[in-house]
Amino acid sequence: MDNITNCRTPINALRTFIGELKRYNYKECKAMNISKLILNIIVLLFLTNSSLAGSSNWITYYYLAPSPDKFVEETIKLSKSGALSNRNKWSVITFLSQLFAQNPKKTKEWLSKLSTLPNNDKEAIYDALWLSQTKEAKSYLKSNYIFKYSNRNPPNVLTFKLTSPAQMDMLWAYFFATGQKKPIRRIISVLNYYKYNGAIDSYKSSNKTKEDRQKALYETMFKSAVWSLKSNAKQHKKVKKTIEEIFNNEKLSENEKLWLIFILNKLEPSKYKIKVK
Repeated sequence: MDNITNCRTPINALRTFIGELKRYNYKECKAMNISKLILNIIVLLFLTNSSLAGSSNWITYYYLAPSPDKFVEETIKLSKSGALSNRNKWSVITFLSQLFAQNPKKTKEWLSKLSTLPNNDKEAIYDALWLSQTKEAKSYLKSNYIFKYSNRNPPNVLTFKLTSPAQMDMLWAYFFATGQKKPIRRIISVLNYYKYNGAIDSYKSSNKTKEDRQKALYETMFKSAVWSLKSNAKQHKKVKKTIEEIFNNEKLSENEKLWLIFILNKLEPSKYKIKVK
């Protein structure tokens, strides 16, 4: 299974990984000292890195030319594609929540036009309303007797503790909807999880406690942060510019500085040189 690490993209790597897994059953994986958790973490890393990669251009580049008039049309497309009901739905929910926040007076109109969505997909729309935290959203949920959220405060995507790779996708979705610097700054903070480097390998010989699992997950998040920052900076000029502004103007930890210069060097080696003492 060594050739997994030689793949050029997360999607190709995942395909190769799945192909290799077909050659082994779980007993053989155990014999090779590959635990089920580690298999899941590897798959999760690749899925997380690519979960927004297949999003429509409407989502990925929304911040460049906001088009709320396409909300209903594009949300129906998302529903048909399964994006409102799959395991990565919270990134899409976060994106839609910011459109509700930006266009609160459209709430009733949009929800009326989306009334024929499958029930599971409507639940995702209600989740987006809840996350938006607008008075119009609260009024809609209350007047339509949707009490699931009545005693629950929505999490703040920009401040919640980052403990899973899915939360980073939510931050990228927030950026795609708004173009704001804050979600990128939060993703950069995950570079501090470099201190957990080696935790996935260590897990194999650990007591496999909840803490051991979380450390392995933190290493996954670190690797995902490096990949997604580099990939999105390459694809989006504003992401690169924002990373440069943060690197040059904000107070950063040693790990944040180390890995940002690594990322910027990969993007523009003539400008950002790594000095080895």
